[in-house]
Amino acid sequence: MMKNFKRLFTFLLLVVMTVSMAFSACGTPSADNGSSSISDNEITSSSDTEEGSMEETPTQQRKLCTLQEAYENGWLTEEDLKTAAEYHAAKKDCPEPIDEEIKANMRALYAQQLNADPKLIYSDYTADDILLYRFYGTYNGCSIVILYHKDSFFIDVVRPCTIQVADASFYFVYYKKSEHLFAYYEG
Repeated sequence: MMKNFKRLFTFLLLVVMTVSMAFSACGTPSADNGSSSISDNEITSSSDTEEGSMEETPTQQRKLCTLQEAYENGWLTEEDLKTAAEYHAAKKDCPEPIDEEIKANMRALYAQQLNADPKLIYSDYTADDILLYRFYGTYNGCSIVILYHKDSFFIDVVRPCTIQVADASFYFVYYKKSEHLFAYYEG
């Protein structure tokens, strides 16, 4: 009796999850992968001077956005996107290492974006909670990455998705994973 109950419960749970996934992302995914962008136009860094006072450096624009937005702003070229798409298709990172300061800034900005999202229940993310899953290179100050947060849990049916930007294609087997592909710009 208990075994049948467990089977029935598991079956109903799978049905509910499948139906909710089918309706959660209706429509065809486009080059804009649905993720919002956030910028931090007033990030300044400070350093101690010999007198112990703080000296401000010029502000720097930092933005985490879709590949389409980065392409439209001229931060990425079609060739940059094609190169990154080749790394993505091969499931490899770019052979050149990412700059550690850029990585830290990117993770902090993504944590800030998650904390500002009213749809998320948990909103106390820090840069330490962010995982740089894939790095597809930095092109003219714009890095192409896949970022996850510590609570990323993908329950999704196999629903292929292709993000097309210019002539570059980024194929994902699971639609939800495509929402974590970003361009990070510092300029």
